Amino acid sequence: MTDELEDKAAEMLRSLTEALTEGTQTLTSIYTYLRDQNKDDPELLENINKLAMNVMAKIPYLTQVVSDSTGVLETYLTYKISKRQEEAS
Repeated sequence: MTDELEDKAAEMLRSLTEALTEGTQTLTSIYTYLRDQNKDDPELLENINKLAMNVMAKIPYLTQVVSDSTGVLETYLTYKISKRQEEAS
């Protein structure tokens, strides 16, 4: 039997995984779209590329934050499962 906090932690873990996957795909799609729409404007393309590079530079930091959050949630869920198994035996 799970408690409300455990359910929320599991949902957060799923949500973080989905956000990381979908977010990267969305950013790539936006970048591709902007490049295609502005291929005849070299100055704007340069600005789009600079923006993309700035976003890409933040990805390792964001990945670390998500990884840390995921680790905490996994640890909590593992603890709750272990505690429930201990109580059952």
